[in-house]
Parts: sequence; structure tokens; C-alpha cells
Amino acid sequence: MKKSLYILFAAALAIATAACTKEEMLPGTTDGQKELRTFTATFESDETKSNITQQGKTVWAEGDKLLVTNGTESDTLTVGSSSAGSQFFEFTTAIEGTIYVVYPMSAYQGLTEDGKFSLTLASTQDGTFGSANICVAVAEDRYVKMRNVTSVLRFRIPATVETPIKVVSINSVNNNMAGDFTVDLSSGDPVVSTLEDVNYATSVSVNVDGIAGSNFYVSVLPGTYSAGFSMTAVALDLENAWETKTTVSDKTLNVNDLVDLGNIGTELQPVEGSGTESDPYQLSNFSEFLAFTYTVNSGNTMAGQAVKLMDNISGVTTSVGSYDGTSNFYFRGTFDGNGKTVTVNIDQVGSKSTGLFGAVADSAYIHDLTVEGEITSTYGNAGGLCGIAVIPEGATMPVRISNVVNRANVTSSNGQVGGIVGYLANSSGSADNAVVESCSNSGNITGGNQRVGGIVGIAYSYTSIKSCTNSGAVQGTYNVGGIGGYFLQATVTDCTNSASVTASSNAGVVGHIASNKWTVSYNAGAGGIGGYCQTITFNGCENSGTISGYNKTGGISGGMYWGSIISCTNSGDVSASSTAGTATTLSNASAVGGILGWLLTHGNVYGCTNTGDVTTQGACAGGIVGYSNMFLSQASQMIQKCTNEGSVTTANSEVGGIVGSANVMNNVGKTVINACVNKGPVTGSDYVGGVTGCFRRYSHWSRFEISNSENHGKVTSTSTSTSAGVGGILGRCLYAANNSQGLFLSNSYNTGDIVVPSSGTGWVGGIVGMVAHGNNGALRNVYNSGKVGPEDGSEPSATTGAIIGYSYQLGRIENAYYLESSCVRLTAESSKTTSLINSCSYDASGTLSETVTAGSGTYSTLLEALSGWSNPDGNMAASVWYKWTSGPSFVYQSYSDPFDGGSFDFGSGGEI
Repeated sequence: MKKSLYILFAAALAIATAACTKEEMLPGTTDGQKELRTFTATFESDETKSNITQQGKTVWAEGDKLLVTNGTESDTLTVGSSSAGSQFFEFTTAIEGTIYVVYPMSAYQGLTEDGKFSLTLASTQDGTFGSANICVAVAEDRYVKMRNVTSVLRFRIPATVETPIKVVSINSVNNNMAGDFTVDLSSGDPVVSTLEDVNYATSVSVNVDGIAGSNFYVSVLPGTYSAGFSMTAVALDLENAWETKTTVSDKTLNVNDLVDLGNIGTELQPVEGSGTESDPYQLSNFSEFLAFTYTVNSGNTMAGQAVKLMDNISGVTTSVGSYDGTSNFYFRGTFDGNGKTVTVNIDQVGSKSTGLFGAVADSAYIHDLTVEGEITSTYGNAGGLCGIAVIPEGATMPVRISNVVNRANVTSSNGQVGGIVGYLANSSGSADNAVVESCSNSGNITGGNQRVGGIVGIAYSYTSIKSCTNSGAVQGTYNVGGIGGYFLQATVTDCTNSASVTASSNAGVVGHIASNKWTVSYNAGAGGIGGYCQTITFNGCENSGTISGYNKTGGISGGMYWGSIISCTNSGDVSASSTAGTATTLSNASAVGGILGWLLTHGNVYGCTNTGDVTTQGACAGGIVGYSNMFLSQASQMIQKCTNEGSVTTANSEVGGIVGSANVMNNVGKTVINACVNKGPVTGSDYVGGVTGCFRRYSHWSRFEISNSENHGKVTSTSTSTSAGVGGILGRCLYAANNSQGLFLSNSYNTGDIVVPSSGTGWVGGIVGMVAHGNNGALRNVYNSGKVGPEDGSEPSATTGAIIGYSYQLGRIENAYYLESSCVRLTAESSKTTSLINSCSYDASGTLSETVTAGSGTYSTLLEALSGWSNPDGNMAASVWYKWTSGPSFVYQSYSDPFDGGSFDFGSGGEI
């Protein structure tokens, strides 16, 4: 609503004659259209309005919009040129029943079940009375009496003010000034009520844009303002920066009350300091912080200048700087938080980045600061400290954020949301130019879309996150992480998450296999440290929070494309809600792991430990890695020196104590599991293994190795399928070998029981359940002391073996031994092994059932035979192998520092 002379009340709905254009007309039911009804709207007599306007009345202006509704159907009406200046408004509508009228239409949120208006009052206004003031009416006949439902504050900027004022902020300290509310007109007079669980603004800002010699009006919620109001004027000159005036008494405002706050802007004060590193600008109060904010928001980046916070600040409702892709205002200076706290209440409804700092860029350095309060946004790029932090292409100066604590809850209906930074990017090409270090978040971080993290939403291109911690709950659709939602070309070092991380979407399936080609979906679910990561290094990170996703879910990372996870630990439970997944297409596999849910192409997982329980209803679950796929030629995946102690459970297939499912797609690709130990129980239907559930190979010359690894957990299959594939080390191997490559399993042993249903007829083995198309593959230097067969102790089926359940022409089984009580046979009756060498049972004392020759010696005990094993043909060569002394320990060919494998047990309870 505009003014006809000076300021006319926009909220005054004196209604204009037949002067609206319908933006929406709902179809009728009689002859294709409902019957039109005509209404005449007027305003009740109002002395307050008469005092404000010289005309003593309110009028419509062209373009004014109101909404007419019955709660089910709605019309939007726009005032035309012929109605401008009219006090009366006649309009027609086809809406039936009792009608509800709201001006301005943007205030309308809905109707409650008991017939109350649900409305919203903006915290940023333009100073004209009608821009935010709200009027409503309920009409059952043709006469509509519009009622104002807010209160009014008035202030003036005198014509004598020389320094242009940018913004005037009215602050109520701790009272609700703007936000969502309800209005009840059932008694005739408006009854205004605030709501629970609403983030109300405690201040209202007016952008006055240098206008002097005028009155300005602010609409606020009726109520008691216990400390009155403070009024702050802010200029864009830090030498004449601010003025604050404060009322000294309580103020109770009823509907339609007017309070005059007087003049502002005649006594502007400077911000102390010169802005140098040795003499920074000193922000000591809210007024000075507001002056700093609008200085940056006017386009002054403050590059090369320094600012220091001298006291705690509260009531901040506007971000410092902003980014919307077109008009971008960055802060590029140094901000020293000086150990102080800024309390925010920022509600961003436009398409701008949001945080205490909306946007910072190259050369910005923010440190030693705490942020508290609430930050909400309908746009992405939201963070507790900063919405966006970037180094543009060609820039050379870094962005650094250190020793920042965020306690504010950050909520966005979109994505790229973080406790410290929403979007962190480095386009300079220089490593470590964008660094977030020694920061922590305890606020709840919620995104309505992807890329949501406790510290950063997304960290892109040569960024570093160091020594950061998160203890606030993190939730989004997918790509959700306790530290970061999405990492690309980043390093994450010594970071810790202790809070729950939840991804709610089914976006990001593993992909599918068609004609030996891999279709990749890169989206991931949830991770304790990272959601989805590409070209990443995690080092020394820890998660203890509960991690819940739909698929691609991990204790450290949900998904990883090309990267390394080194010396990381997870103790939080990890689960995925997907029920999908098949053993042949993997088109919707859950891919859930204690450390990593989904590993694609080249990658390393080294020295990691999981103690959390891993569960899913879908396929591909592992104590360390749920699903891995190598589809690049001459690349490798290495999973080494990892330990799982948590239970791994699925009602579906492909589950392992270390890796659920491993796949090698292209020539000369290799996946290696080395020096890994599983101590947790493993339960699934088909393809269940103490170390790996399933391995697939789809091309010549590719290779899969399991070496120097142990399983001590109970392995249980719930399937009665004839192709179950259950093993103490490996459940099932498909398409195992061509040429001289394939499956090679060596220097490994199992002590866990292998349990199947009493009616089960699938392939079950103490080391491997089933190997298909073996050719040149091999099992060497392995032993099993776990019992293999039905849990009730009944006779195992003919498809059960102490070492292998079924082998189709596996190239070689050599130095394979089993405790005589574990099973009645070494392999299933129908196995087709090309070569069986030095393989037999042993008793509880470790004595072999027959003398064997291994390498250059002849041995009669298990320990002697295992220690005497050699590698005559080179196929099993590796950089590390077991040395069998009083217990297995690792010996390196090229390293001087051995791993300690501890002691082992033959099954009798005694150590050797």
C-alpha cells in the first residue's frame, strides 16, 4: 500500500470500486463457473490513522494485493489504476461461504482449524506504514470491515542530518517484535496471539537509504515490551557511524496503538580505532556492530583492515556480507573475536547466503569467536559463522577460520549447510589456502536438501579441515556428515564427531552393471565425518555418534571416490534403512560400513578400527567397508591393518566382518585386504563372510587378494538357498580367475563358528563358502578351527567343508589345515580343485593328521607347517606376511616396524 500524499496507510483497506484484476479465478460448478458474489469493504473509524495521515483516511494504490479465501479456495486480487486513491473497494469473487480477507497478501500463512488467521509480520520493512502493517476481515454478507491487527512505532530523521543514514533498527531486547502469529476475530475485536516454537525477531530494521526530513513507520506485534525500545541509526561512514536512543520505561502496545520514538541521526558517533592491525576498529556494542555490518553490506570488503570485538553482542539479525550469485558483498578483512560471543537471530527468506558472516573471501581471517542463537534460511549456503567462504580463481591470499565455536542452531530448507561454514571453496589451485582449524559446533544443523555438515556443508578444491569437533545433531536428505556433508579435493585431519548424523533420502543408489560397464551415482547417504568424499584424505578422525542413512552410510564416510582413510576409528552404531539390493545387479544396495559405506575406484583404508554395530535391511554391509568397486585399469584398492569388533547384520546378502562386497571391473585392477582382523559376529542371508561377504571379477587380469587376515567372530547365514555361500574368511567368489590373475587368499585363519540353518543346503566353508570359475586362483597357508555346520549340531550337508564349501576348478589349495572337530571334510564332496597340496586336519594339540612338506622342510605340527611355508611361484608375493612363532606376527620385506598380530588359539583354549 502506497501513500497518496507523503505517507498514506498501506494497511488501510479502504476499498476501491470494481478496481481489481483477478490473478486467480477458481473454476465453478454451475455451467462451468460458480456464481460471482459482490462485496464492499470499508475501514472502521480510527483516530490513530487520522492523526498520521493528512487526509484523515486511507486509500488504495495501484498494484496493491489482497487475498480472499474460505480456507479451501483462494483468490488473489490486484488493485487497478482506476481504483487508486479510492477509500471504498468493491470486488467480486466466486468463493462460497464465509470469506476471510487479508492485506497484504504476503502476510497470509493459512487458517487454523478453529477459524483463526495464521499470519506473519516481516522483520525488515521499508518505513511506509502499509508495507508491513496487516489488516484482516471476516465477512458473511457483502459488507467487509477491515481491522488493523498490529501496532505502530514512528520515528523521524530530521532534514538537518548531514551524514546519510543507511538503516534504522528498532530493538526490543528480549520481546517478540515480528514473526508468525494468529488473529481471532470471533469476538469482533482482534485478539492477537504468538505461537510456541517460533523463532521471533526481537528487532525490526528499516532501510531508509539516506532519506532525511521524513517520518518512518514500523509495524510490530502487540504486547508488553518490558524494557521499552532502543533505536539505532547506522551510517556508512565509520567516523560518523552510529547513534542509539533508548526509551526508559515499559511499553504495552495494543492493536493499532501508535508510539512516537522521536528523532534519530543528529548525534552520530565514530567507531574507535583506525582499522590497522595494531589499531583495529573496536566494536563495543550492538550499534557499532551494526555499523560494521552495513559498511560491509554496502560493498566495502575491508580488505587489509582489522576489526576487534570488545564485548559480547546480542540481537544481531543481519548477516555481515552476502552472496546471491549476482550482487555479492564479501568481507576480506581480519576479524578478531577476542573470545567474545555474538548472539544472532537471523531469518533469511531471500536468495542470499546466511550466517553471522554471509560471505567472506580471499584474505579474510576470522578467529577466537563464539556464535550463539538461531539461523534459519529458505536458501542454501547457510552456516553458523559463515554462509560462503571462497577464494576466487586467480586470487592468492588464503581464507582462514580458526578457534571459532558455534552454538547456534542452523536450519535451511535447502542444502549446503554447516555449523561453521555452509560452502567452502578454493579456486586458487594452491593447497591449504582455505583452512578451517580448531573449530567446534554444538548447534543442531538441519538442511532440507543435500550437503549438510556439522562443520562445513561442502568443502571444495584444496581445502583443509583440521582439529575440528562436532557435538550437534546433523540432519539432511543425503550427503550428510558429522564434520562435512561433501568433500572434494580436501584433507580432513584429527576431527571428531560425537553427535547423531541422519540422512533421510533414498537418493544415491550404488549404480548398476550392464554389459560390463559401470553406471555411477555419486550421491551418498551419511557419514560420521564425511557424507560423500572425492579425492580426499581422512587422517586421525574419530566418530562416536549414531549414523543413520538410507544407503551409502559409514562411521567415517558414507561414500568415497578416490581417496584415503588413515588411522580413523568409529564407535558409533551405523545403520541404513534401505531394504533393496540384489547379488547380481547391486542396483540399490545399502552399502553400509563401520568405517566407509561405499568405496569407488582407487582408495586406501589403513589402520582403522570399528567397534560400532553395523545394521541394514539391504545388501552390502561390512565392519570396515560396506561395498567397494574398482573399475579403473591399473588402479588398486587397499584395505589394510583394519579391525572390526562390532556386529555386522543384514537380512539381505553380501555381508562381511571387514568388507561386505568387493568388485573388480577392469583389467589390471586390484583389490587387496591385508592384515585385517574381525572379532564381531556377522549375520546375513547369502554371501556371508568373516572377512568378506562376496567378491566379483568382471575382466581378465584383475586380481583380488585376502592376506594375513583373521576372523574370530561367529558367522551366521539365515538362508536355506542352495547358493548361499558362507565362509569364515570369504563367503562367495564369482567369476574368480582368468589367465594368471583372480582370487588369492593366503596366510589367513578363522576361529569363529560358521552357522547355517539345519535345513540349509548352500555352500559353506571354514575359509571360503564357494569359489566359481577358479582356474589359476589359490588358497595358501590358511587354517580353520571354527565349527562349520548347523547350530543345532546336526550333520552338515554334503555342500559343507572345513576349508571350502564348493570349489569349481580353483587353481590350488596349499597348506590348508582344519581342526578335526570343525567339519568332517576339507571341501564339499563335489568340489573341483585342480591341485590339493599339504592340506589336512589337526587335533586340539596342533598335531597334523599327516606329515607335510612345505618349502624345504617336513613338518608334523600346525605351527611348523605354517612357519615353513614358502612362496615358490611368486603369485602370492606381498609386502607383508605372517611369521608364525609363538603366535602370528607381521614381518615386512621393506619396513622395519612390524605389526603385532598377538596370539592365536587352535580351538582348545591353549596358546602355543
